[in-house]
Amino acid sequence: NNGERGHKVLQVYRNDCSSAPTAELRIGFEDGKAKCIYGGAVESSDLDSGVDYIMHGTSEHWNRMGSGKDGPMKAMMMGRLKFKGPKWEAMKNMGPFEGFLLLTGSVEADREICP
Repeated sequence: NNGERGHKVLQVYRNDCSSAPTAELRIGFEDGKAKCIYGGAVESSDLDSGVDYIMHGTSEHWNRMGSGKDGPMKAMMMGRLKFKGPKWEAMKNMGPFEGFLLLTGSVEADREICP
């Protein structure tokens, strides 16, 4: 589901740091697999709500998901992770999203500093 433009966009932010997305990932399809083709500062301004996602939560809740203390499903059900985008698609891809969150939690970083 990429809106026939070759990729989907995922923008994220931490509520206690910003009120708008601060990071963007673009996911494309290469060699029969979904791959991150861009990761960095927000560049896309025209998002498609049927394809793309905006996700946000507090630093505490992003850290809990990244450490594996809370899964994304629990975070969404408890209102700790908010998102806009195709909800049914998100529900079907909860496993890969949880893997992504665990990967981000393993990156060495000072999580007390806002971007």
